[in-house]
Amino acid sequence: MSIKPFNMSAVLVLLAGTFLPAADPPTDLAKVAGTWLADAAEADMDRPLGRVWFSRFKIDGDKFHVEKFFFHPKGLSGTFVLDPTTNPKSVDLKVNELDYAELGEPVKLPACTLKSIYKLDGDRLTICFPLDDTSKRPTEFKPGKRIAVLTLGRTKAGFKELPKEVTVTVLGPDGQPVRNATTYYMMHWDDRFPRKDGARPEWKLSPTHATGADGTVKVPYEDVGQGIRACTTDRSLIGFVRTSPFALQTAALTVNLESAVRVMGKIENDELKNAGLPVGMTNATVYLGQNPVASYMTGGGKFDIPLPTGDYTLRVYGENLATKRFPFTVSAGRSELELAPIKPPALALATLKGKPAPELKDVAGWKGEKVALADLKGKVVLLEFWGYWCGPCIHSMPVLFELHDKFKDKGLAIIGVHLDIDGEVDTAVKLDEKLIDIRKQLWKGRDLPFPIVLCSGKQVEVDGGELRRGGVQYGIVGYPTTVLIDREGKVVGTFQARDVASAVKEMERLLGGT
Repeated sequence: MSIKPFNMSAVLVLLAGTFLPAADPPTDLAKVAGTWLADAAEADMDRPLGRVWFSRFKIDGDKFHVEKFFFHPKGLSGTFVLDPTTNPKSVDLKVNELDYAELGEPVKLPACTLKSIYKLDGDRLTICFPLDDTSKRPTEFKPGKRIAVLTLGRTKAGFKELPKEVTVTVLGPDGQPVRNATTYYMMHWDDRFPRKDGARPEWKLSPTHATGADGTVKVPYEDVGQGIRACTTDRSLIGFVRTSPFALQTAALTVNLESAVRVMGKIENDELKNAGLPVGMTNATVYLGQNPVASYMTGGGKFDIPLPTGDYTLRVYGENLATKRFPFTVSAGRSELELAPIKPPALALATLKGKPAPELKDVAGWKGEKVALADLKGKVVLLEFWGYWCGPCIHSMPVLFELHDKFKDKGLAIIGVHLDIDGEVDTAVKLDEKLIDIRKQLWKGRDLPFPIVLCSGKQVEVDGGELRRGGVQYGIVGYPTTVLIDREGKVVGTFQARDVASAVKEMERLLGGT
């Protein structure tokens, strides 16, 4: 009987495999490394996905970099600390300062630490974070006041950069390609002003691209936005598809058209009606998720919007009305949908017209001389509702400077009403600190030449709309807003103070008494 030689090396290998511990599974820190693209973003009816539409999220070790964040060429960077032992898992995002001064905007995102939570599900990473470093860590993945939820998807193998253009295919209800269909992002209607040629108003689509004989069209990536819509020339067939940077890695989308449903309704207000006041200009905007798809501007309060089936939110408001939102569903098998009359609350400014101007409340302090409206009778008064945080406000402020210089000795008084968004600017010194870069870059070194009321920034909910506390008496919901008060101390309405030439001309008319 022969015995084969004993292979000791094989035995040692076998024993080593038996007794050596297996390699540790990768930690969350290792799992999140790589390149990601945004797939969804929510923040209390906001659409923050657009801020990272051109961004790649790169994670290397404990460092992150968000390219082209909010169009900044340098992007947003920082470090992070994960704690997978908590429930939900927590992450501290240590964000570096980002200065927009080089882009000509006096805006600076300060360095801060955002106490956040995260969850990792394969190639999807979701982060829920506060929008300021003073808020508590969220406890659930739900958007809310000053809370955002961002979902990222890991890029596919071979991904290098976002596409320059996307191939959009439009198919009809029969599944066949549709020639000469129009792709667009937003649909607008505006019949407030009659056309000089007497023609009827028409829907305006933007930006538009037409399909060829094969039902396809190349659409620039920046024109896709957070979704693409398509319709036939007569808008009898229409279709929507939602998308994201993560989904657009394939650089292709398909829109399926279906019969359009006419969604009709009317915007009313009993208080204005009983007072004999007009509803005025109204707007009805339809949202698919958080993305607007159609806007209907009219002077009569009615709207008529073609939509495909789906779940939507309608947001209505007007020059005399506060904002009101409500969901509705367009179901299949119908050609029309008549919504019940929508009755948003009247703005205080509408009901104040012709009445004595109320004194401002919730005043935290003053910058400059304290004044009372009652003491300004005999003068034309402009109340400028603004904030250092509001881009249009600080850019148009020089128009108010010009009016002040020309008419301060001719019967005009201007009072700035500063609404603080974070509740931290309650003294003139604190406001001055916020205005350092703004004065230097936008106001040619000039300080505010008229009194400024510092009002609380706490928000007040009004039936689905928001009013900042300092503007409640006047129903201010948009910034900047300029309120005109006549020589008798009565509210006239709004004053357009965004263009120097027209503002000066109108003020000359008012002060001249014509």
